[in-house]
Amino acid sequence: MTPVGLGLDSIEIDRIQRSAERPAFLRRVYTEGELAYAGGRAESLAAMFAAKEAFGKAVGSGISGFSWTEAEVKHLPSGQPVLRLSGRAAEKFGHMSFLLSLTHDKTHATAAVFAFISGKE
Repeated sequence: MTPVGLGLDSIEIDRIQRSAERPAFLRRVYTEGELAYAGGRAESLAAMFAAKEAFGKAVGSGISGFSWTEAEVKHLPSGQPVLRLSGRAAEKFGHMSFLLSLTHDKTHATAAVFAFISGKE
């Protein structure tokens, strides 16, 4: 594995809860799958938002040149979160792999993304 970058982001859950009152925000930032998984839970929405921000930091571009929904947080049957890229995000960063960790407490949600390229070392 060749490391490419590490991104970390933390956000106040209340901030996302207020933003989530606007349907346009939800449509712009989250996929239908993410919204279904969150089920309206602000802590889950905040953790996924932090994951997208951390992804942008890990690849060094921020959320630029692609849409928020092109970096989707999904969950394996075990519950482990993973990033799935589509569209322009996949075109730009599809050659990379990512490790994602999410956590939250009563007030904040935090995400860490490790970006790397697999290959012969």
